[in-house]
Amino acid sequence: MINGHLTSTFIVCYSNHMDPNTPQYAAPQQNPPQIQNQPPQLVRPYLDNNSAIIIILLMFLNPVGVLMMWFMGRHWQTWLKTVLTIPLVLTIISSILFFSVFSSFISQNNSSNSTIPSIEEGF
Repeated sequence: MINGHLTSTFIVCYSNHMDPNTPQYAAPQQNPPQIQNQPPQLVRPYLDNNSAIIIILLMFLNPVGVLMMWFMGRHWQTWLKTVLTIPLVLTIISSILFFSVFSSFISQNNSSNSTIPSIEEGF
């Protein structure tokens, strides 16, 4: 009887603690999902036609590619556009600076050479 009593006590205790109807084991109440009328979101492809054209122009015709990037690449992030534009701006500024210094050097050489007699004038 002792063995039968322990078995029945164990079953009663086990069934009381593991009862799925008790609050601790009850499944949470879920509200049915509500259908919302949202417009479908368009998923942009990883590389669309405009981006492919812009990348090719950036590689081969950089100034044209930069202009196309700013006007046609509206979905590109601004920091990326800025990083790709900085080398072009620095190249233009350094070219202007170089040619202005070079032209002033040439003009100073021409004005100082006018006092030196040429071969045609004789010594």
